[in-house]
Amino acid sequence: MYFSRLTSSLIPSNPSEDSERHRLAALASLRSDSAVAGILVYLVKWLAESIGKCLMGPTGIIGDLVDGVEAVLDNEVIFLEPYASVFPTHEPRVADIAVSFISY
Repeated sequence: MYFSRLTSSLIPSNPSEDSERHRLAALASLRSDSAVAGILVYLVKWLAESIGKCLMGPTGIIGDLVDGVEAVLDNEVIFLEPYASVFPTHEPRVADIAVSFISY
């Protein structure tokens, strides 16, 4: 449920004033909540897959996804390095992004 709420808040289906408030709350949670560690493997996979999809086609959500990645990277209570391999390496640009995020 936490994962679903985070992902749907990061990329709302119907942008509104409330959805922006929820997006900001989700980013704040990603930045500081230790519960992120429990869903980290799913979250990193979802972010990597979503970013890969954005790079393959025209869409305006890449900035929201990058905000999500940055928020996870800002979380000082989780250890992210083991999840670097989740980013797809068959796309050179995505692999470069993954390396830069992990070495942030």
